[in-house]
Amino acid sequence: MDLELRDKRVLVTGASRGIGLACVEGFLEEGATVTLVSRPSSRLGEETSRLAARYPEAVASIPADLSTADGIAMLAPSLTEADVVVNNAGAERFGDESRWPEALAHLPFGRAALPVEIANLAVFVASSRASYLSGVVIDADAGAMYTDASGEGGIRTPERG
Repeated sequence: MDLELRDKRVLVTGASRGIGLACVEGFLEEGATVTLVSRPSSRLGEETSRLAARYPEAVASIPADLSTADGIAMLAPSLTEADVVVNNAGAERFGDESRWPEALAHLPFGRAALPVEIANLAVFVASSRASYLSGVVIDADAGAMYTDASGEGGIRTPERG
């Protein structure tokens, strides 16, 4: 399926690993030109070099810490040139890997989405194939919002758990 993203200019934050990197790879596969934005690190340089070897002239990077005013100022000019911006900020829910099962227990599939699964959604939503979508939030929670605390059907609410 052609998602009509060839030659689109895409900027992805949090792009040196995980969901951000998977998004970068997905857009590159569709023929887009992609700028990786991430905190300055050797990983950003390594991933940029790896991808540039496969997609010459389609990959650039901006080492910027977007939690700082300087980082935002460094990124700002690139935002006006982008056709698509994927604002992906990494986060750890608990900061303790032993607690991940607790965080995932309520999900119907019993696992978090894989980075490539979220990236596939992001690439599709950015394409003209998703033109009917407008200003929506897509819950990528394996349907958890449609299952109440008992595992039965129904949208979760504060009253229903």
